[in-house]
Amino acid sequence: TPAVRMWAVSDTVRVNPVDGRLIEARTDIHKDYPAGGLRAGNSVWDAARKTVSLKAARNEFVAFQVIVEASEPVTDADVKFPGLIGPSGVRLDGNCAAVFKEWYVRVRRSTTGYDKSSLGPGWYPDALMPQRRAKLLAGFPFSIPDLYNDIPEQKNQALWVDLFVPYDASAGPPGHYTGDLEVAWKGGRDSLHIALEVWDFALPQENHIHGDIWNESMKEMWPEEEMAYYQLARQHRFLPLIYAYRPKPEISGRRVSLDWAEYDRRLAPYLDGSAFTAAHGYWGPGYGLPVDHVMLPFNVEKRGNKSTAWPLPVPDAGRTPEYEAVWKETGRQVRAHLDQDSRWHSVTKIAFLDGLDESYYEAAYEKMLYYGKLLHEAMGRGWFKYRVDGGYARPVMERLSKEVELWVCHTQDFDIGDVDYFRSQGLDTWFYGPMIYEQEKNGNVGSNTLLDVDLLVNRGIGWVGWKYRSGWVEWEFDWNAELQPTDPQHPAESAAPRAAGLRILLAAFAEDRRQTSCRRVGELDCLQAAFRKNCPGRHRDLEEQSRGLGQSANCRRRANRKVSLRAGHGVATGLLRRYISRVENGNTVPGLETLQRMAGAFELPLNMLFYDGKEPPETATSFQADEHGRFIAQVPGNVRAIPSNANQPRESACALSDD
Repeated sequence: TPAVRMWAVSDTVRVNPVDGRLIEARTDIHKDYPAGGLRAGNSVWDAARKTVSLKAARNEFVAFQVIVEASEPVTDADVKFPGLIGPSGVRLDGNCAAVFKEWYVRVRRSTTGYDKSSLGPGWYPDALMPQRRAKLLAGFPFSIPDLYNDIPEQKNQALWVDLFVPYDASAGPPGHYTGDLEVAWKGGRDSLHIALEVWDFALPQENHIHGDIWNESMKEMWPEEEMAYYQLARQHRFLPLIYAYRPKPEISGRRVSLDWAEYDRRLAPYLDGSAFTAAHGYWGPGYGLPVDHVMLPFNVEKRGNKSTAWPLPVPDAGRTPEYEAVWKETGRQVRAHLDQDSRWHSVTKIAFLDGLDESYYEAAYEKMLYYGKLLHEAMGRGWFKYRVDGGYARPVMERLSKEVELWVCHTQDFDIGDVDYFRSQGLDTWFYGPMIYEQEKNGNVGSNTLLDVDLLVNRGIGWVGWKYRSGWVEWEFDWNAELQPTDPQHPAESAAPRAAGLRILLAAFAEDRRQTSCRRVGELDCLQAAFRKNCPGRHRDLEEQSRGLGQSANCRRRANRKVSLRAGHGVATGLLRRYISRVENGNTVPGLETLQRMAGAFELPLNMLFYDGKEPPETATSFQADEHGRFIAQVPGNVRAIPSNANQPRESACALSDD
């Protein structure tokens, strides 16, 4: 029986999957970092009693991590956690007691500009994969080393455990709750005890520090998938700020007609709060409350790109009376529509022109004032907030404050004296940008979703907001996806500055550059045909399923921002949506590891993606065993052998290479 050891840590540290040390155990970087091992005991763990101890209010999530450590390889490891039992037999189970497997991301070099603060290269736990039953997938059951994460010399696997105490006192009465979590593997099992003390008060349903994580991609999702993200964010008290939903305009001269049908179908559940009720499967904090704020659809040209402007771009001849009339009429219609439903009135409306974001020159200031005046004339003062983002000097903000009601200031320029001054003038102030600075150029990062740097952005952002009575903006929820290589098998190597961990975590499953790949683009036709044949009606679902773990920025534990979607929304392949699209359209060729994840999304053996026969394929009798043997072994009937000249083109529809 393999020697397996279980221990636990809090949700504020990360454990190296190879040597079991805390990644943050670096007193050479910060003297207040934890030092030494935590196996014997820490803030939540008592090894002598094998007990995890936690405290929580009602309407609160608390979390801890279980470290499953194996001195020898372990297979078929699985978790059994029926939840906790409290006063009068009240149970915290089901949604209130969830287990996730942590996925590790390899950081190959330190983040540029953080030479002193970086925790260095290594494997960092990040995305959380929910416990659900599926074949051939990288979730549960699991092995150590993990077959899919492919970490050399992996000796431990971290599990994340979420506990939620309901708001209603009858469902979460104060007192002591206890239960056991068991891990079983092939040849053995072990368990640890959990003790939770629930205090006799509840956290409010409302959030009292306003803020959001900027996003431009969720509006491209299917509505059901988008709602799952909204609900996940609500449960953990943040808002994905979508920029921006827009009704379709039809403009003729000065006449404007807006088609609100799709806009209302998409947004109404968030504006009236119904998205956060049991009718849509919701449970958790903020039950039944609408979103805090929403972006209005207006924008101007960004870097000369007319397609970014709404409702219309500036004519080639410049601003005309007709142009101004269209903006004003559009503004009047926007207000009239959003005023129709009284349930939408509590939602703060924000007008932000991304085309003028962080613009530090005279012509931009003139535009900010011009459009602010235009929108205020159309929609009235006090009905919405006109927002600008940037580290503007006090004299500039003196000018802009004539129209601006919300200033989102970069942390590099956030001066509390200036902030207090403008607040006294009625200006609301938020902040965005890095929370950790070694040098001035760190301000270019935009946010701190950096795996190899202290996770202060998510630990400290709430404290900073509370201390300075300020809202906050994290920038951003999907920018990282745009930085990803189109083909995850061939990530572009560059000497350009890099933010380690600024990535969609399970997007590039090619951290190991040694992938094999199908050689001929024509083979994609075979692959697509196999989808259609073996998965009737589901071959288009792969793109949907690929997004479950691939749309969020690094989901740090400090804010419990879990990327994984709940059951019913598909199991992720971890591939970027646009990469799946390139595969479907024959523009790129996936490798075997990528195909393995595609097959896993359909719960099919890998060989069925290639097989087109009517009878089950025969079992392969030979193949060249190498580092890819575990994949080749799952392609019976299609790969008989890997010849010595495998790097040469072949006529077979499934020719393989070691490229």
